[in-house]
Formats: sequence, structure tokens, C-alpha cells
Amino acid sequence: SVTATEYYGTGAIGSKLFREDAQCNLTAGCCAGIAITTGDTTLAVHNVLLGRQVGRRMICGDNNFISGNNAFKFIHRGKCNIAIGLNVGTSFTQGATVNSNIFLGRYVANCQTASTSSAIIIGNGAGKCGTANSSVVIGASAGQGVLGQTHTNNIFLGQSAGMAISTGGSNIAIGQGAGKCLCKSGSNIFLGISAGKCEFRGSNNIALGAGALCGIDAGEMVAGKRDHNIALGTNAGAGVSSGDTNVLI
Repeated sequence: SVTATEYYGTGAIGSKLFREDAQCNLTAGCCAGIAITTGDTTLAVHNVLLGRQVGRRMICGDNNFISGNNAFKFIHRGKCNIAIGLNVGTSFTQGATVNSNIFLGRYVANCQTASTSSAIIIGNGAGKCGTANSSVVIGASAGQGVLGQTHTNNIFLGQSAGMAISTGGSNIAIGQGAGKCLCKSGSNIFLGISAGKCEFRGSNNIALGAGALCGIDAGEMVAGKRDHNIALGTNAGAGVSSGDTNVLI
């Protein structure tokens, strides 16, 4: 008869159970955490890395929980992150510092490359391309952003909310498609399905209600600019492509 008494590749060579290494790192999966230097407590400590190639190049990170094939595959440093899902954060570069983030869902932050911190991104494909700092993004394809651009202090809740954000900051868009085309806009509040959907670069607007300040003609919205407007009610100001300091009911 054959009896298995030891397992290999589970965080400690020859470990009889799935257990921590000398720096309290727990790894499981092909090539997971293979760059961690065993015995050096000044580098990677107190990490949980689960899945194929998870944290493959991590050499100095601590207190991370990373799970899902290829998650954080190329990152060298980062701390206090929770990342769960297939291909989460796979493109963070060698020099990126990624701290105190929560990434949940397939392809979340998949193409982000720059340093980021204090972001909460949840939903398949959410925050996929643009770098989000100190932002809350929840919903499938919400806050996908623009590759190579960074936005800060935004709240996007709902499928495709804030999807096209580039460098705009301090926006709140809640509802399916709300603020979908926001690019360089700042300090807007859009609440409701498709509220402010086609707003491109206007700032300091408030739209409450489904379709409010939606912007029916996307082409005119790119050319125009709306600032300091208030629209209250379903489709209020939906056809307005430019103009400032209006109250639309």
C-alpha cells in the first residue's frame, strides 16, 4: 500500500499540512509567492497568496490577502490589500506601490499600472484600466477609467457608472449608467439611472432623477460644457448640452 505523508508546494517544503513559512506567509498554487526570500523578515511577511501565479514577483509586501489565478502577478511591493478574483491587478508594474485597497471581482484593476491606495473596487471589470486613488467603485464595468490616467476621490455605484472617467475627481454617480461618460469632470453629483450619463467635462452639477442632465446628443456634449447646474426630476435638463447656473425641474 502507498501512504502520502508529506506535501510539497504548499508554503513550506515538506510540510505535512498547508502552513506558514518562516515569515508567516501562507502560499498555495503554482508559482505563488516564489520571489519571497525565506528567512528575511524585513521583506514579505504576513501574506496569504492563493492561486496560480498569485504574487509571483512580490518581494516586499506585508499583510496582504490575495486570491485568484494571476492576481497581483507582477507587483513587487504592497501592503494591507485584499484582492480576490481572476486576473485582479495583473498589470501593476515593478515600481508601483499598492497599499490599503480592496479589489473584488474578475478583472478588477486588471490593466492598472501605477501606484494606488485606499481604493475600494468591487464588480467584474470595475476599475479595470484607470488608476483609482481613494475612490469607491462598485458595479460591473463601473469606473473602468482610461489606461495611464489617474482619478481621485470619486464614488461610482452601479453598472457602468463613471465608466469613462479619466482625470476627473470628487464626483458622485449612483445608478446604472450614471455619469457614464464623465472624463475630466469634477465635483458633480448624479443620482439616478442614466443621470448625467453623457456629461463629458462639466463640473459642479447636481442631477437627481432618472435621465436628469443625461445629455441626449453625445456629440454636442463633447463640444459643450455645463457647469453649476441643478436638475431635479426624471429627464430634467436631458437635452441641455451647454449652459451654466441653471435650475431645471
